[in-house]
Amino acid sequence: MSALRRRALVWGLACLAAAGCIYVDRAEDVLGLADVRVGDVLFQQIDNRTGRLICAVTDSRLNHCGIVVPGPQGELCVLEAVGPVTRTPLKTFVARGRGTGLLVTRFREPYRGQVRQIVQACLDYQGAPYDTRFEPSADRLYCTELIAQGFEDVTGDPLGARVRIGILNWRPYEREVREYFGGAIPLDREVLTPADLAAAPQIERVWSNMFGQAPRVEKRWRVGVGVGGSL
Repeated sequence: MSALRRRALVWGLACLAAAGCIYVDRAEDVLGLADVRVGDVLFQQIDNRTGRLICAVTDSRLNHCGIVVPGPQGELCVLEAVGPVTRTPLKTFVARGRGTGLLVTRFREPYRGQVRQIVQACLDYQGAPYDTRFEPSADRLYCTELIAQGFEDVTGDPLGARVRIGILNWRPYEREVREYFGGAIPLDREVLTPADLAAAPQIERVWSNMFGQAPRVEKRWRVGVGVGGSL
């Protein structure tokens, strides 16, 4: 294959992936196509029991997220709440996602000028314990709450719309949800789901390889129901 045809093929695949028309399933390939920058908010689907339950209850493919930060040697890492808030190498984060599916989002103007401060505010929560109860507190944080808290610390604005657990799709999975909470479900508790954070007006989608399997894309990226449904 000539160099010209090879370049044309690579460009064509990149365009298709950016449009969500093909599924890229290797972390190296994903990172070769996605333009990931410090301050980007990355979303994925983790394929474990809790992750599948989040997908089912929120009618979404998204069940986890993190924010891109510089690593100790200047490499790209993802700050995430998986247990204590910690930095994970970017490639490791991408490879963990189901099918290495990734949604890359970026802060819109006027917040882009504050990205460095937002990143640092999130880094200040490094080591904070994980919030298994999804309670509104900065003492313990879950994945979306980490990013929203860092954003609010800098801008004074809320990030993403919180929703009551009671309006989510919990009824078909009541036994599993009760088991997760260890009893009564806090139906009035407001939470920030990955899907709702991804739909926040302050951020925009810049790249994804998670749309190829969806029949259509709606405003909230919810086109199916159940585990692994829509975005």
